[in-house]
Amino acid sequence: MKEFRFYADMPESRRSKAACKANPFFPWTVAALRARAENHGLKVDVIAIHLQDDGRPLYTGSGNIEAVAVAIEGNHSSYCTTSASPDYLAKRCTRIPEELARTLSPSLFAYLES
Repeated sequence: MKEFRFYADMPESRRSKAACKANPFFPWTVAALRARAENHGLKVDVIAIHLQDDGRPLYTGSGNIEAVAVAIEGNHSSYCTTSASPDYLAKRCTRIPEELARTLSPSLFAYLES
């Protein structure tokens, strides 16, 4: 899907996406997410941001980015159109490839493809 870019949303705020004292065994990286999804069936909230024809994010008038995300955190059947703050994406999310997004949140793609 060329019109979207995907981000895995951390379930809680962390100071670092890398392994740290508070989360020593699970860094929030593409490799760790892929391994956990393949080996343990991990499902997480995924944010899909809309892209313009030139591949850049589509900004709203308020400076946020148009997106599709869950309305209720952790509820994978509540995907809806919304907006996301660029700061939120930088601090709480990890950019992931489409194939990993499909594994982590199949319900997002059911929403996007309906």
